[in-house]
Amino acid sequence: MRRSSFKTLLAVSFLTAGIAQLAGAQPVVDGIVDPGYGAAKSVQQNPTGFGDNNDPSPLTANGSEIDASYGTVSNGRLYLVFAGNLETNFNKLEVFIASGAPGGQNVVGTLPSNQGGFNNMAGLTFDTGFNATNWISVTTGGGPTQVFVDSANLTTGSANFAGQTVPGVGALTGGNGGPVIEATTNNSNITGVTAATAPNDAAAVLTGVEVSIALADIGYTSGDILVSAFVNGQNHDYASNQWAASLPAGTGNPGGNGSGVFTGNLAGVNLNNFAGNQYFTVAVPEPTSLGLLGLIGAATIRRRRH
Repeated sequence: MRRSSFKTLLAVSFLTAGIAQLAGAQPVVDGIVDPGYGAAKSVQQNPTGFGDNNDPSPLTANGSEIDASYGTVSNGRLYLVFAGNLETNFNKLEVFIASGAPGGQNVVGTLPSNQGGFNNMAGLTFDTGFNATNWISVTTGGGPTQVFVDSANLTTGSANFAGQTVPGVGALTGGNGGPVIEATTNNSNITGVTAATAPNDAAAVLTGVEVSIALADIGYTSGDILVSAFVNGQNHDYASNQWAASLPAGTGNPGGNGSGVFTGNLAGVNLNNFAGNQYFTVAVPEPTSLGLLGLIGAATIRRRRH
């Protein structure tokens, strides 16, 4: 074998090993931001309007807040972390995913089953260009503390109780069907975002709510995945000012009418009325993987020419 061919094959071997390492290093769903997530997709600009009481107890220190958001794709699954806290009072973390599948909703509709009270969010309008195809809701509460997860495919109207678990454990039990979702919470953060520090402390928070779902279960075919998430009231009917991506600095709770008034539903909340996009993007595959694949292709071409 010629020396140039040997060098090329050696380079390809290293690159292939690198891709295998990336593919096999999927996050562990434990509520902690693993290094594989990379940089935050969004960082919070607002102190939470939901219970930031400066209590030093880890479970109540910062109320319910989304400090920073992370996303990645590994081994055919979408992984998300919403760093921050979720109070154990049955507040909801609502996660809406836009996979690009046909039939997504720019304005939230209703579900035939009204899973978990979902229909109280009907009428919520996302930013233009965001068409939600899937919903995952995470709730903490009860004694002993449990993590409860609901889900729905918004393109078909099917919805399920995905199951429950204890904090720090991703596997869910007791669900009644639907896609296999992993989810959990880690409420150990006591830093968070205060009026004096936002957004300085937010990017330093590396624990919170973590969820995972297969790309096949969100109808993914190609392109980027968009994610919009927010903290909601106990009955899915009062939106906080904690969104990913963040609402503009200084924004209060949208509530039900977009201006903080409780109306019993979210029909008056239109995200086009707030500056910026209240969603973030997760690339599929991640750019590092694409770069490695490109280098392998180039190396293969060079080897053939020699």
